Amino acid sequence: MIEHVTGTRPATCPWRAYYAPLVREVMEAMTFDEHGNLAIALGADPPAVLVEAIATFKRASAAVHAEDMRLAAIKRKGG
Repeated sequence: MIEHVTGTRPATCPWRAYYAPLVREVMEAMTFDEHGNLAIALGADPPAVLVEAIATFKRASAAVHAEDMRLAAIKRKGG
């Protein structure tokens, strides 16, 4: 299902990703994004790998949100 929704197949159990330092750093950074303070939290010159990881997270999150909305619309229509 993860591959279907996000377009990327996890190489391992998705829950294992939370052990990766970069994943933890992205998740922590996203708490600042929710309040519009991501740029301030990252500073003037964040590592490129972190910027790319945040972009990947945001794309995956948007895909999941879109799928949730699609399924909710189907449910509302009675299907």
